[in-house]
Amino acid sequence: MERIAVRTDVLAFAHCQHVISRVVVEQGRQALRVELAPGLGPEAVFQKPTFVITSAHLTDGIIEADVLARRSRNALPVSKASAGLAYRITGSGQVFEAVYLRPMSGHPMKPTPPLDRQAVQYFAFPDASRSKAHDPTCAAGADVRPDTWIKLKLEIKERSVKAYIDGVLVLEVQSKVSPANGAVGLWVDIGTEAYFSNLHVTA
Repeated sequence: MERIAVRTDVLAFAHCQHVISRVVVEQGRQALRVELAPGLGPEAVFQKPTFVITSAHLTDGIIEADVLARRSRNALPVSKASAGLAYRITGSGQVFEAVYLRPMSGHPMKPTPPLDRQAVQYFAFPDASRSKAHDPTCAAGADVRPDTWIKLKLEIKERSVKAYIDGVLVLEVQSKVSPANGAVGLWVDIGTEAYFSNLHVTA
């Protein structure tokens, strides 16, 4: 396997699926800012293909990125500033898997149950039957918060994905989705202003 750095300035030219992106400086570092394209409502985007599709591909391997997210200016109070990494994206997003962070549900924010166990979430698209928030095998609590750079690392092998935050294993999921080669994406949800930096893919 080879570990490849995906440059932030190159990501500025990547394909955007229902999102808009641009290179900015956020808290002293170059990053790609990603948010939903204007006009998309809640019914159109929750756990859907809303991401920047990078040139990196893998079937099995490791994805690492620094992620910072906050509620967007016009976000509803229920927004959790959700953002993360998608993988095995085929086509323009007809099939993919993803692990994302909900910084507003992190332990430092003192969320009430069951939100305290939903700071990290796995889901598969279009079959999200095992990845609903109430499924304890697909979500976990974590020490994350908005407006803070978080190191997110995914180890993907066959049907297994392990998610690490700042080097600590926080979630392991056994997926029902058959492994397939696909692209890596930078995923955001409604009501989120997200930033991505230091993207590395080992495949």
